[in-house]
Amino acid sequence: MKNNTSVTRILHIFILIFFFHFGLFAQVGIGTTAPSNTLDVETNAAVGGIEINNTAANGDPILQYRLNGTSLITMGVDDSDADKFKIGTTALTTNTRLTIATNGYIGIGVTNPVYHLEMQNNRANDYLAFFENTNATGASLAGYVTGTFNALGGVTNNTVGLASYGVHLPTTGDGLGVWGTSNSSDAIGVQGSIPTTGSWLGFGGLFGGGLGYINGLYNLSDERVKSNIQPITNAIEKLKQINGVSYNYNLNEYNYLTKGDSKTYLGFLAQNVKEIFPEAVAEKQLTVAGPSKMTNSINTTDFKKEIFNVVDYTSLIPVTVQAIKEQQELIESQNNRILSLEAKIALLENRLNTLIENQD
Repeated sequence: MKNNTSVTRILHIFILIFFFHFGLFAQVGIGTTAPSNTLDVETNAAVGGIEINNTAANGDPILQYRLNGTSLITMGVDDSDADKFKIGTTALTTNTRLTIATNGYIGIGVTNPVYHLEMQNNRANDYLAFFENTNATGASLAGYVTGTFNALGGVTNNTVGLASYGVHLPTTGDGLGVWGTSNSSDAIGVQGSIPTTGSWLGFGGLFGGGLGYINGLYNLSDERVKSNIQPITNAIEKLKQINGVSYNYNLNEYNYLTKGDSKTYLGFLAQNVKEIFPEAVAEKQLTVAGPSKMTNSINTTDFKKEIFNVVDYTSLIPVTVQAIKEQQELIESQNNRILSLEAKIALLENRLNTLIENQD
């Protein structure tokens, strides 16, 4: 009996110490006698700290965070979905926020990622991801590939979407909205294209505020890609019907389109050119109204567009060349006629002089 009594007393003392230590302070230390949190695990050995192991054939080892009894975040391995590591709300399969597959693919907002990093969400008028570098000389996002595919790509499946968008936000300075370059002289720095079938109201590339280029501006003109080749005729008569003009842009109605450009330009009126050379004029859709400044939530629905007549000035160069050739033929013909007339006049003068001498 005494032995049993002693054991009972020791057990009571242990229970009192346990409740005193864990009940009042609610801190458990593993590997430490001075826990600083509810559960403090410390070790100085080269071994893992915590292992969560569910030995059942079908079970999810999880770690759950609650606030006032409400489950907020659950993380663990989803045994029912190829043992993917997931972070979700309430449960692993409820509003899954992050998924890491066993092949290392990471999904944010998607539970079956097919890329190393894949994100999905339904956000209106905003970006799915945003990267900010607060350093004045750093970059926010970079892409590099050692193979033969794209370092960075952008695709939109929306009829009014922007596949790629670059903005230089400061209103001063000489920054760049988009910069493309290549280290190979056989490559292309920037390329843009659209299908030329259908209404063809768009552009392969559109620049407002002027277009600058160095080392030439080239148009595809190889004879191999051309068919139905016909000579240009009556070039002089056609050019005579086109009126060259000087003009300023109509800033009252199209200030947004012309970027407030008040300079005086030389050129033609598209309607006038279209009557003579319809091949040199096309209808294109241009933006006439929109936000005063570009922001990170711009899409094409923010802009108002209108269809205008535009002139391909370079297509008039062959007409001008042909007109010069026609004019040169006229000049040579007139020169030959003048020479012939001069010869006749000289002959008449000689005969007249001979008659005068004979009379004397």
